[in-house]
Amino acid sequence: MQHSPSPKIIVSCFIFNNQGELFLMESPKWQNQYLIPGGHLEYGETLTDCCRREVKEETGLNLYQLKFFSYLDGIKPPDYFRKNVHFVYLYFIAKTKSNKIILDDREGQAHLFVKPKKSLSLNNLHPEIKKLIQKIIKEKYVR
Repeated sequence: MQHSPSPKIIVSCFIFNNQGELFLMESPKWQNQYLIPGGHLEYGETLTDCCRREVKEETGLNLYQLKFFSYLDGIKPPDYFRKNVHFVYLYFIAKTKSNKIILDDREGQAHLFVKPKKSLSLNNLHPEIKKLIQKIIKEKYVR
């Protein structure tokens, strides 16, 4: 029997500042599309600890009011820089008190804080992130 690679759990976060603006960053791993920060869950790590760690590593931001939001499958995503991957995405929503960003250039090369409705008009917004932002707006997750 041939062994197949296992899916990887990815924990990501929609981060809002005190002005109700959403943090987005351009990722070179995703053809410079706007995304949210996140990364692989490590063995023995809780989902919320992973979310806080990944956001801190990629942006320098500290999070509060962290809550689970949604999930998606990512089987061989066409715009990811590696081709034969299977991700299980777990999305959280959180707030931050800071607008000071320190980007990890491997993960994000440019960033912005933008009102959720305005983010939908960005040309290079990742399509799955766009759908989730629409859900955030519709279901009024952030006020």
